[in-house]
Amino acid sequence: MQRQQQKTKCEKLRKQVNKFKTIKEKENIENPASSPASIVQSPGLNQSQIEKRREKDMEYAKKKRALVMKKKNRLDQRGKRIKALGDSVQLGQKILRDPKRLNKETKNSIKRVFSACELVQKDFIKKSSSAHSRPITMGGRDLMSPGARKATPSWRQGL
Repeated sequence: MQRQQQKTKCEKLRKQVNKFKTIKEKENIENPASSPASIVQSPGLNQSQIEKRREKDMEYAKKKRALVMKKKNRLDQRGKRIKALGDSVQLGQKILRDPKRLNKETKNSIKRVFSACELVQKDFIKKSSSAHSRPITMGGRDLMSPGARKATPSWRQGL
């Protein structure tokens, strides 16, 4: 049932297409200027301008083609170099990693470390002072004391 409906639809479409083709052919015979074979020129351009534009477009296409070929050649050469290096490079070599390197102290961190005497002194001061007389860390008074100020930037140290 459905196949027959599809066949009838296809036949109708074919008839419409054939009808359209015959109408177009008649129009082309009556009016040859409207046929696709005739060259339509815009009213603002003459033949010499069209030729100049065509030459310009061809030059652009040649330059574009040269760039594409240059890029392709460069990629090909790169592939050849990689293949040549692949023969000389030994793959699968074990790389020795040093995890201790990441945990090493820097020079600045070594400078900032408190000595044992300083730690004992700070602990004594902490225990001996009450909550109200103790300095608040990074508080206003704490920053005003000469030993606890922020480091001066390197560009201002000589001033």
